[in-house]
Amino acid sequence: MRISNDSINQAIQNNQQTDSIQKSQTSDHSHSDEPLRDVVMQNTAMRQELTQDLPTHLTRLSGQFEKSKTDFQAQATRQAANVGLPATSSTAAKPIKPSDITSSRSFDRLSPSQKGLVRDVLAQNAGNSQVAGQLKEMIDSPMFFKKLTSNDRSYALNGLAKSPGALAADLLDFTQTASYKGFSKMQKQQGQVIIGLLSADAALNPSHNPTSRNTVLALTTGNVELGLPTKKELLDEGFTPEDLQSLYGFAYENTMYFNVYLPGLLDSRPDMVRTAAHEINHVLNDRDNDTEFDTPERALDEYRSWYMENFAVGINPPTVEYMQGVWENFFSPNAGYDNIREVYLQDPDFRQIVDQIKVDLDRGVVTDPETFRKSLAELIGKDPFIKNPRYLTTPGNLDNTLTPRARPAE
Repeated sequence: MRISNDSINQAIQNNQQTDSIQKSQTSDHSHSDEPLRDVVMQNTAMRQELTQDLPTHLTRLSGQFEKSKTDFQAQATRQAANVGLPATSSTAAKPIKPSDITSSRSFDRLSPSQKGLVRDVLAQNAGNSQVAGQLKEMIDSPMFFKKLTSNDRSYALNGLAKSPGALAADLLDFTQTASYKGFSKMQKQQGQVIIGLLSADAALNPSHNPTSRNTVLALTTGNVELGLPTKKELLDEGFTPEDLQSLYGFAYENTMYFNVYLPGLLDSRPDMVRTAAHEINHVLNDRDNDTEFDTPERALDEYRSWYMENFAVGINPPTVEYMQGVWENFFSPNAGYDNIREVYLQDPDFRQIVDQIKVDLDRGVVTDPETFRKSLAELIGKDPFIKNPRYLTTPGNLDNTLTPRARPAE
């Protein structure tokens, strides 16, 4: 759970970021009779914060994920091939001119509204050969006409139009995921806008890779599914109208959900990138190695995600001020994480390690997640608060490299 406090707000201002975000990770998914809100919003402080300072409070909740291994090897191969982005086959050769598109057979096959959209994008991005190249790559793709309906072609084009710099391959690949195929028409449009935004950020900011790029691939390959619940579904799960004014999203089981009813969500690239990177990091670290709520392992899991989400927006490593804010939000008397604060108060061995992190921060040294993990691993066999020793002996995923999902039980 990520809850804004003064220290984090100041750290974010120092970094010129707007990411005072609330977040909670859910590990117990067995309470099927409970409203989802009751499961993911376990913290009193979170519920109180939801009604305060809404523009700066975003909520992100994460959970445990499962996925079939069927196409994972192909996804890993594609991931390795994409390291050199943003150059692609269509943009690495000669520059693409608007006439190369509008005089093509593929353009002739578009509907009148689709042709108008393409012309508008070309006009708005005059002289940008990369945007033209991605448009051409999309409409020339065999998948575009063979696998997509006319509506789906429009949604993909719109996703590209909304985020110049996005990669056509990402938007097209997303149309083949289980989440996209299960969407309504409105959800498909929203989903392509989200993928376009994340894709453009990764392609236009190569210094943010591989974390930003890997985060995109998690969703476009279906390694992590995307959920876009309706307002009714959110309310039925127990979220209140007030929640929807500050809730950016949450992850539960195998799906990452975004709350598209939050004003300005789809226009806030940094918040979207940070949210996706943070939550997917939880997914990939916890997929086969989950953490319990009131444990040192959970503290490490949250610390790691807070630390590495900065990588996705080009801050590597995070600043001392930023991580001081994170420390305060975990362990101080005003901590937003009640569960982590409780372990800190009750577990003297854990508290000694955490206090050393604070001492180091005060002298300008940021403790990286792997150093934190190794320190906690030394407590195995001595600290009764540790419930999953394997989590502390397993190196963490720090760049959202995709991992296979377990095959569902038959």
